[in-house]
Amino acid sequence: RSFSLWLNKQNIDSALDDFAQDGSMFSFFIMNKSKYIKIDKSFLKQINSNMNYLPYLKGLLETIRLNKQKSIIEGVETFEDYELVKDILKPDYMQGYYFSDLMIIK
Repeated sequence: RSFSLWLNKQNIDSALDDFAQDGSMFSFFIMNKSKYIKIDKSFLKQINSNMNYLPYLKGLLETIRLNKQKSIIEGVETFEDYELVKDILKPDYMQGYYFSDLMIIK
């Protein structure tokens, strides 16, 4: 973060790497060697607050599909999250607290 601020002060353009989770490391090598790609819950939260980020996630999911990998979106917390992920994003798998509420036997 400090380095990004320094680049900005120096008027040096930079590219954002490691999107989705603060502090995560994005590596094509690791991504290409993985069978499953898990999309951090922060991405879905960002989309919930700004739908303009939806094309980014759709593109990432398409890349995962083209690489014959499986996608998992975490952070499905509400019915609205579930509908968005199921109807628009269409990953291979979903994960989140929304499903734990469905599993409670009363």
